[in-house]
Amino acid sequence: MKQRCSISRIRCLRIFRFTFLLVLACLGCDKPPMFHLVARNEQANKSERYKIFLKGRELGTVTGSGTFEFDAEGRRGNTLQEMQPQDIEVRIPWICGWVKTSFALYLARHDEIELARAEHRAVQASMNLSYLPPSFDWVTIFVDNRGGPPQMVSIGELQEQVPAGAAQRVLLPYSEGCDKAKNVRVNGEIGQ
Repeated sequence: MKQRCSISRIRCLRIFRFTFLLVLACLGCDKPPMFHLVARNEQANKSERYKIFLKGRELGTVTGSGTFEFDAEGRRGNTLQEMQPQDIEVRIPWICGWVKTSFALYLARHDEIELARAEHRAVQASMNLSYLPPSFDWVTIFVDNRGGPPQMVSIGELQEQVPAGAAQRVLLPYSEGCDKAKNVRVNGEIGQ
């Protein structure tokens, strides 16, 4: 008696579909990790601001010791250095506009990254922001605002609030290199 082995068309489609999904799942394991970053500067004063950029696109602003959270795709690699996200930029306001500043990324351990990839979730990471401006000189401005409303004193993009009825010294940085930095402004108008 001859034994015959046949697979029905439906069973063949199921096997093919299962194999296809298994291959897709394996390919999905090789995806670069996704990082959920929390950007902050715990030692910042309340007037410091940071703009966060990813691949040239502004994502948001951190003010003072506040935080900003965002997701960034990492890269394939074997070491943490190879896997970390690229094209992140942090800028601070400066006399002639927003300039780049430094930051540090603190990523999870390699095994935590692999576990997060297997579970298809983002890897938690932190980003420590630094307020490191370019070289400059300090300018001292004495503002006698007794009997007056609050005043905003600025040089270029940097500004300092003088409360109503106060007389105080305002320290602002000065750096040559642009026309904006040549004038002291009070409430947006060039001071005298």
